[in-house]
Amino acid sequence: MTDKAWRSNTRGKLKRASLTVETALLSPVLITSVLMLLYLAAHVHNRTCLFAGAAEQAVSGHEQETPQLFALSGTDVSRSDTEKERTVGYTGGTFYLSGEQLYSIDEKAVYKKYKPVKRIRQLSAAKRLTGKQTGE
Repeated sequence: MTDKAWRSNTRGKLKRASLTVETALLSPVLITSVLMLLYLAAHVHNRTCLFAGAAEQAVSGHEQETPQLFALSGTDVSRSDTEKERTVGYTGGTFYLSGEQLYSIDEKAVYKKYKPVKRIRQLSAAKRLTGKQTGE
């Protein structure tokens, strides 16, 4: 077999096998990328749900159950209620299939309590002091 004939025969075989090699090299990268996007989406979803729950509890003042979310571990709730504000916080983490924590979550919602009756009385007293009457 001449050198030229050998090159033409091997070139076709190398082209067919190169697809297998490229697929073998790219498959782990693609699978890892898809899994990382899936876990990132789960983390963002968990964080959003925990913040929404914290905000709802801060405004309403009612204690609620901790939502059961995908790949969420170690969820703790902290609540504090003072005269001026109510604070609700969640801490937790998104974990991987092996049990390792990938992302940590620390969400807090603060609701400042306003007393409209007290504010209206202050405005009424200020109007009386300035001598301004409503309707003038």
